[in-house]
Amino acid sequence: HSAHPPTTVADCRLRRLAHSQEARSLAAAEARRKGMRAVVQRVLSASVEVEGQVVSAIGPGLLVLVGVHEADTSSDADYICRKVLNMRLFTNEKTGKAWDQSVMQRNFEVLLG
Repeated sequence: HSAHPPTTVADCRLRRLAHSQEARSLAAAEARRKGMRAVVQRVLSASVEVEGQVVSAIGPGLLVLVGVHEADTSSDADYICRKVLNMRLFTNEKTGKAWDQSVMQRNFEVLLG
């Protein structure tokens, strides 16, 4: 903010515009903060049980717990999906380099919870 008061009508309009853009930007940032989240865990195996019955199970891969906000959209889900599938969380067996390959590169599985 400037220490000088606006001197013209145009200055007032520009400041109002700047404040409204700032407010929209802050609102968008707040919406993102409240939005979809994923907690990702590397696993050797994982399963989901309902009333004592296994309804889904995987071998090596990722267990992903997803939290959704009412303002989330399908594009938010697509973004999270792309991020999870492309995270480099696994060791490259050829080079031995840690944190080098994604679940897709290793042909591992993903279980969403």
